[in-house]
Amino acid sequence: MTKKVNISTASGANVEAVSAAVAARIKGYRKERKLSLDELSRRAGVSKGMLVEIEKCAANPSIAILCRISAALGVSVADIVDVASAPSTRLIADTDIPTLWTGPKGGSARLLAGTSGPNMIELWRWEMQPGERFES
Repeated sequence: MTKKVNISTASGANVEAVSAAVAARIKGYRKERKLSLDELSRRAGVSKGMLVEIEKCAANPSIAILCRISAALGVSVADIVDVASAPSTRLIADTDIPTLWTGPKGGSARLLAGTSGPNMIELWRWEMQPGERFES
């Protein structure tokens, strides 16, 4: 678990706003599906305590945890992290695409595109350095 911080990235994205949106979306999707915290915890393989902290916006989940939660809710990671509710399609500059995972040797994962719903598709850009690994 990480501490909640209020910073803005160089591209102007407010990290606190993204964290709040992630918390609200996870809670909203969970309630929409009438899932208890215990049931979502079981389905996602994420502790109930971690889910409570995420929904209270007191923890920033890792990409692995977001992947597990989104799969358990039947939505894409893009559905959870997208703070813009307006246009269904949006183009952003390559320099503005957020890095959602950073490896210890400089590797990274960036979510380039995603769709919603049960037949969701996500397009990721992964760069792994020798010796790095990612488990979800």
